[in-house]
Amino acid sequence: IWQIDTDGNTMFINDTAARLLELDDPEAAVGRHFSAYFTEASCARIEAEKANRLRGLSTAYEVELVGVKGTRVTA
Repeated sequence: IWQIDTDGNTMFINDTAARLLELDDPEAAVGRHFSAYFTEASCARIEAEKANRLRGLSTAYEVELVGVKGTRVTA
């Protein structure tokens, strides 16, 4: 679970999300923009899909997360 505010800043992540991001403490992500943990291409995809949702379209897609130690995970 990853909750962000309307500006894209992390409000909460659970322990599972923290492990995907290679964080020892989930609180370390609080206040950081979600884009800090995604590839540039994934950020562009997220923005495109956000536009689709604002038009009422339901979509499914994959993105690539980048952990703080550099490990990449497709989600």
